[in-house]
Amino acid sequence: MYPVSEAFLSAVQENTRRYYWTGRIATKTGVVHEFSEKEIVKGSGYISAQCCDSNEMELGTVYASEMGITLFLDVDRYTLEDAKLELFYHLELDDGSWEEVPMGIFEVSEANRKIKCLDIVVLQIRCTSSMQISCV
Repeated sequence: MYPVSEAFLSAVQENTRRYYWTGRIATKTGVVHEFSEKEIVKGSGYISAQCCDSNEMELGTVYASEMGITLFLDVDRYTLEDAKLELFYHLELDDGSWEEVPMGIFEVSEANRKIKCLDIVVLQIRCTSSMQISCV
């Protein structure tokens, strides 16, 4: 769990809230593609977390979070092989300021081009204390 302020905890409990998403994709070559809510196709995003593909518990399975998103980005999909994606949630607080919360680091699993859009499927990276990951 990420540390957030008391103001964030209060604002997230409200019946209505204003928020937006941003992120960045870092390729293996070090090129960084930033995106904001303006580049995200409305209704395209999802995050799912499951332990196995079926209704049965399977030995040796690994817990993974998958996220899918469609972006209005003019990026060659082949440059996104093994790229890292960071996602951020921004929530407006009662005083009118915005608090940013990191939602995780993901690795690009699929990237498909559709005319003006880029469909991306990513898997969340699970870190151990011995791993060092730098997206930017």
